[in-house]
Amino acid sequence: MKEEQIAIFVAPDHKLVLRSFYREHVWLPAREANEDLGSSKAWLSALELIYDFHGMLFFNDGLEYPTPDIPEVFVDHSNRWMRNFLKAKSDGTEPKHFSNKIERLRIIELYCRLINQEGELT
Repeated sequence: MKEEQIAIFVAPDHKLVLRSFYREHVWLPAREANEDLGSSKAWLSALELIYDFHGMLFFNDGLEYPTPDIPEVFVDHSNRWMRNFLKAKSDGTEPKHFSNKIERLRIIELYCRLINQEGELT
């Protein structure tokens, strides 16, 4: 856990289902992060970064976000879902499919935000 406590708000359900938010804040950052991670299985370990922020994560209404167990949310050990999630339409600028797995999307968005803001959080 970080020495200085800060509040980090997780993305609400209603934003995660908006196609523009999904594309800009979940899918595109995940595709960028995937360049470093390299495999869908590596994502399972990488997503554990959110555990470092337990007790600092909140919903917009102020309730603490109960840090989920990554293996329970991403039940497939090879994480094939992530490979499908990262696929793009033929032009490469839009997701091939839009997922409705809200908790997975929330964790991915949070992870991508945390790795991009890591310097600001320490």
